[in-house]
Amino acid sequence: MTNCLLSDNPELPNIELPLTGLSFYSVTLFVRALFGLQPPQLAGDIICVAVDCGEPIRSGQSTGDRFEVSYQITRGSTVVVHDKFRASDIDSIVHRLARALLATANPYSFARYVYHVEHDVHLAEQMYKVSTSSGSPLTRAAAYNSLGNLYFDQARIDESIVMYQKAAELRPHDSVVYANWGNVLLAKQDFVGASSKFQQALNSWNLTLTTCMQWGSVLIMKRDFAGATCVYHRAIQIAPNSAEAHEGLGIAFMELGHLDKAIAEYRKALDLDPSESSGDYYHNLGLALTLSGKLDEAIPMYAQAAAVN
Repeated sequence: MTNCLLSDNPELPNIELPLTGLSFYSVTLFVRALFGLQPPQLAGDIICVAVDCGEPIRSGQSTGDRFEVSYQITRGSTVVVHDKFRASDIDSIVHRLARALLATANPYSFARYVYHVEHDVHLAEQMYKVSTSSGSPLTRAAAYNSLGNLYFDQARIDESIVMYQKAAELRPHDSVVYANWGNVLLAKQDFVGASSKFQQALNSWNLTLTTCMQWGSVLIMKRDFAGATCVYHRAIQIAPNSAEAHEGLGIAFMELGHLDKAIAEYRKALDLDPSESSGDYYHNLGLALTLSGKLDEAIPMYAQAAAVN
């Protein structure tokens, strides 16, 4: 048998499992590594029985396509999952074992898996709902937040708002929840409500660069340039080497008429990312230089923007 390399799955890490001598012990170790589960999170035991033409053989021994592997996942004396494979399906055994074990041991991670990898909306919704009623407050909040994202993806806007509200009740200082909630309110054209939620996100302990950039761009569109400078300053505090954050601050400064500050930010963005593919950094720097009366310096920037584009 050959190794199984999981490299085509965007949600899971690349892990090799030697299928030669496959046993339920090695599969258990694989599942733990695959999903980052600790031993206490694995509530089930895998029981493998290999059968060839009705005669028992050792686990992991193959005699060709007639070889079958059956497995059960049990909790105590109760069988909760069972399945079997032929040798021709050997490459799918590990995936299916991992999927079945995760379904019984960690409903939230399983829901993420089936939604983002298998794109099974109905099953993911059901498993997220299971997760909202069990586990730690952190897991329950994550499940509500994920349900909110799922409903938003499905254009079930009002339902998504309810889920974010429940997540915030469990995690009142989580910037991700408030940012997601704010984005939904923006979709409803509720700028006042969205502003309130993004402000809560900005005051949260786990503020992210993504949240800052999202809200900064909204403030630029709403022509609240003073507010945008505050948000982009926060973004730079989080990620000093973010060219995008420096560009955003430059745009806000230029709109406020602070041309020297805008030029400095655009130059910083170019220092951090001189290969910006759209040429926007060069164009914006050229515009700021032009408005400052520095046409000789501006012309090369326009030329560079044209060359990049």
